[in-house]
Amino acid sequence: MIIRVILSFVLLCVTLLPLSGQEKKTEQASPNFMDHVLPIFREHCLQCHNANDAEAGLAIDSYGALMEGGGSGDVVANGDASASTLYLVMTHAEEPTMPPNQEPISKEKLEIIKKWIDGGLLENSGSKAKKRKGPSLSFTAMDGGKPSEIVMPENLWRVPVVVSGRAAAASALAASPWAPLVAVAGQKQVSLYHTETGQLEGIIPFPEGIPQVLTFSVDGGYLLVAGGTHSSNGVASVYDIKTGERVIKVGDELDTVFGADVNDDLSKIALGGPQKLVRIFDTATGDSLFDLKKHTDWVYTVDFSPDGVLVASGDRSGGLHVWEADTGRLYLDLVGHKAAVRGLSWRADSNVLVSASEDGTVKLWEMNNGKQLKSFNAHGGGATGVVMARDGRMVTSGKDKTVKLWNADGGAIATMPAFAEPALEAVITHDGSRVIGGDWSGRTVMWEVADPKKFLELPSNPPHLEQYKSTVAGKIAKLNAAVAAASAAEALQQKQVETTKSALAAVTAKLGETKAALAKANADKIVSEKAMIDMQAQKAAADKTLATAKGSMAALAKQVDDAQATIKAQQVLVAQSAARRDNANTEKVAVDGKLTQVKQQHEQLKNAAVAPLAQLTTRDVEIAAMRQAAKNAEAAAENNRKAAETAISQFSSKAAELAKTSITFQKEAAAATEQQKKAGAAEAAAVAQIGLASKAIASVTAAMVAAKQQLDAAKDDAEKKIASELVVNIEGELAKANSQASEAKKLVAAQKEVIASATKVIAAANAKLVDVAAEQAAFNGKVELLKKQLSAHIAAKGAATKQMEAYDVQLAQVAGELAAAKKAKDEAIQKMALLVKEMSILTAQQQAAAAAASREVAAKNTGEAKIIEMTGVVNALQPKLDASRKLVEQTAASLAAVIANLKTQPAVVAKHAAAIKQMTAAVPGLEKQATAAKKTMEDAMAGFATMQTATSLARKSLADETAVLEGIESELVAFKQQGVKLAAELEATAATAASKRKDLDPVQARVTGIKTAVAAREVQIKQMAEAMAKLKAELEGLNKAQTADQGKLKEGRSQLDELEAAAEQAEDAAQETKDKAEFFRSVYGA
Repeated sequence: MIIRVILSFVLLCVTLLPLSGQEKKTEQASPNFMDHVLPIFREHCLQCHNANDAEAGLAIDSYGALMEGGGSGDVVANGDASASTLYLVMTHAEEPTMPPNQEPISKEKLEIIKKWIDGGLLENSGSKAKKRKGPSLSFTAMDGGKPSEIVMPENLWRVPVVVSGRAAAASALAASPWAPLVAVAGQKQVSLYHTETGQLEGIIPFPEGIPQVLTFSVDGGYLLVAGGTHSSNGVASVYDIKTGERVIKVGDELDTVFGADVNDDLSKIALGGPQKLVRIFDTATGDSLFDLKKHTDWVYTVDFSPDGVLVASGDRSGGLHVWEADTGRLYLDLVGHKAAVRGLSWRADSNVLVSASEDGTVKLWEMNNGKQLKSFNAHGGGATGVVMARDGRMVTSGKDKTVKLWNADGGAIATMPAFAEPALEAVITHDGSRVIGGDWSGRTVMWEVADPKKFLELPSNPPHLEQYKSTVAGKIAKLNAAVAAASAAEALQQKQVETTKSALAAVTAKLGETKAALAKANADKIVSEKAMIDMQAQKAAADKTLATAKGSMAALAKQVDDAQATIKAQQVLVAQSAARRDNANTEKVAVDGKLTQVKQQHEQLKNAAVAPLAQLTTRDVEIAAMRQAAKNAEAAAENNRKAAETAISQFSSKAAELAKTSITFQKEAAAATEQQKKAGAAEAAAVAQIGLASKAIASVTAAMVAAKQQLDAAKDDAEKKIASELVVNIEGELAKANSQASEAKKLVAAQKEVIASATKVIAAANAKLVDVAAEQAAFNGKVELLKKQLSAHIAAKGAATKQMEAYDVQLAQVAGELAAAKKAKDEAIQKMALLVKEMSILTAQQQAAAAAASREVAAKNTGEAKIIEMTGVVNALQPKLDASRKLVEQTAASLAAVIANLKTQPAVVAKHAAAIKQMTAAVPGLEKQATAAKKTMEDAMAGFATMQTATSLARKSLADETAVLEGIESELVAFKQQGVKLAAELEATAATAASKRKDLDPVQARVTGIKTAVAAREVQIKQMAEAMAKLKAELEGLNKAQTADQGKLKEGRSQLDELEAAAEQAEDAAQETKDKAEFFRSVYGA
């Protein structure tokens, strides 16, 4: 029975395995850290970010380590991959990119990580996602510190929550770091003003009480408002500047909040107050992370460093502490203030903290070891606030009723006009052009830094829209009247401008005509005077030209005469040189004939003496070369003989060794053959033994069957005992027979291996014998061939020796002939020396005659060239001489004409001078009239421009106020409709939630039914497992049904979860709408 139960349990487990795998696969649909994310990290990241080597302080090889983050804080944001540093650096959306110096990992893997973060950072398949208490806050991307989008209010109401006749004391101010926007705290509200126009941009409600703290996020997109009601409650909230929507709320303090700030990535809010501690909250969950308990008095101010690493806090007793924002550990105690610390601000690089105290001082602290860098007295009676701008300038407020501006070193820049009451708050605008301060009486004033006399009031308690509308309508009526009056004055002034323009044009025209005539007269006089001067210059030039022309003509005539004389002299010299040249040529011809005859005799002697000697020398060299070749052949034959004898000896030794090897292989084959025969006999004996053992097994098996039948047939214990003993004995014999058969089989197998091994040895030995026989035959063939080569080498050596002897005889004969030829050569050389001497004498005579002929040819050519040159000179000078004569004649005629014109020109110049004098006297009077007319016109135009500007400003003011009025009217209509709209949305979302909840009922009932059926069937399975052998078929059917129903159950649960989630989502939407409606009603009473 136990065996059957165990079998049934095993079958059940095996049957349910596919279902378990299916369930696991379904659960893996939502990625978790262990199953999906860690394998990706192991492949790409863990080499640098593990527990042993946590680069940048970040280890991600375990879930806990990843959740702790790294040196720069958290790297994953629950439910928001777009705000998670880990995801952004892996997608290369932020620096430093990961993996470094590589392309991003695959999109599929990045999608898994994104789904894991957005799905709630599940640790494993059994984890559940944490629900976020606050929405995800996205930052505007910033390049070089400045965000790509400058955020301003877009959809904010300007309806005040509280309207009072008198403003309360200024409790908080904040200026946007990037936009022209300032936030002013009031009673249960925050007013947002445009710092360039002073216009109200919107009002943010703060129903918890009085805002004590206002601060913008680093990108200017969000505003932190903190405060509350004294001795009652305190909170910190974050609002979206564009929409005015409250996106975060943390803290549930028992008293108001005096100091608060939000860190650089909006992940933490720190606040403090009368409870004498600083609390740091997680904005994602709303949970308190740390309670910092070192202060001994009320905490007045809290401020995060711009990089979010540190947070500073100051209290009423002068205590000033700096904390690590991520751990809550105390970082520095800054000791120095003697009264309450009322203001804190950081330099943009997070390295310097500035503090303001009621002891009157402002102090600057460095953050390495807390050293005080600077301390200066800012306000008599005490400083109440300080803000440091991005450029390092500081603005402070104090009980001396002033707001002051300082440079980064604490040097005074400007002091704004004093309030009537102590100044409590001060900020500087995003561009540093304006300073805003608030005092105890509730006044909030914005000054121009360049000219503090220019200022605007920014009410912290703006009027109701209806009142604002009436005020604007009154302004519009006044502006309409002003525009009409300005337009009439502008038209009258325009007529006066036209009249003065006409008068000026008439005077200017007359003056222009007079000046033009005067200019013409002056020009004519200048032309006449210049003409007279030109005539005088022409006369002088003509005189000079005439004298020059006469001199040139005389010089040219002399040059022509000299050239003709030179031509006649050169003609005589040329004739003399030609005669001398002919004599030299005749002498040279005679010498050339003698020299040719001597050279022929010299060549004949040379050929008779040198040719036989050269032939014999060549023959001697050829015979010597042939004898050397025969000698070399003799030596080569001897070397070949010795090499053949050595090779024959070596091959004979190798053949003897091969014979010995052959005998060894023959012995190995014989031994293996003998071993093979013995193994065959042993194998046959073992086979026979196996046959006997098989028969014994069959016999014992038959006896076993009979014994078991006897055991089954036994009627009492005695028979059963006998039969049992028989069975045991037979089982022993059967085991023995099986053992013998097994041993015999092993023996057969062993002998077969021996036979196979011997067969391999025999085959190998026979193969080697064949190889050795082949190698022996090859060596014997080589020996016979070498013997034949040896005989040939001996014969070649004898033939070479005989040939050498024949060459020795020829060499002795040639040596005798060479001696006779050398004697004949010496005699010929003596005769040739005499002929060479004669040739030298004739050659010198030949060269002298040729040189004389060349000189005379050169002299003749020189003379002829000179004649040609002088003839060219004469031909060139003759036209010049003719032109010079003609120039003399023309210059004389021109000079006579110039003298005649020069006599009449003085009278023309005098006439022009008289006209110039008359017109010059008339010009000053006309110019005076034109100047007066121009001034009259300019005055009229200036008046007209002033009137145009006034009219334009009045029209612009009218248009601006009209637009403001239209905006107020539109906003009033929209505001009145908002309550109705929210009520309708609340009703719709509530109905949707109820409908979604109702949809759960049938599915819940069906799931409950299936669950009951599954439980009942589980009981049946356990009961039927006891009889598995008989009910196996039924069990299989039930398992199939169970598998199908469990799939349906899974499907039903999944659908139930989806409907549950949809219902919760609808209920959340309804609750959110309800909260908005209740908030709206609580704020505005609508």
